[in-house]
Amino acid sequence: MKDLNDNEKKVLNKIIKASVISTGGEFTDFDELMEEITLFTENQVKGYLSQLQKKKYISICEEFLTINPGEKYQYLNYNRSFV
Repeated sequence: MKDLNDNEKKVLNKIIKASVISTGGEFTDFDELMEEITLFTENQVKGYLSQLQKKKYISICEEFLTINPGEKYQYLNYNRSFV
């Protein structure tokens, strides 16, 4: 996760926390995420979500308005369990 800045890491951690609370880690939505984030405004969070999606840490399903783990996050999470 060396390609993430500190704020992107904070938002990613909040995504993980919100998704664990709401669905056991499968996904979360923007409203649930914003309940966990007090440090940034909605517009700032949207910017960080965009960056995280470009870097493949998350994917955003516009049809269902959910935030899902991305390829890179799944790869890191999978490999971490075997270290």
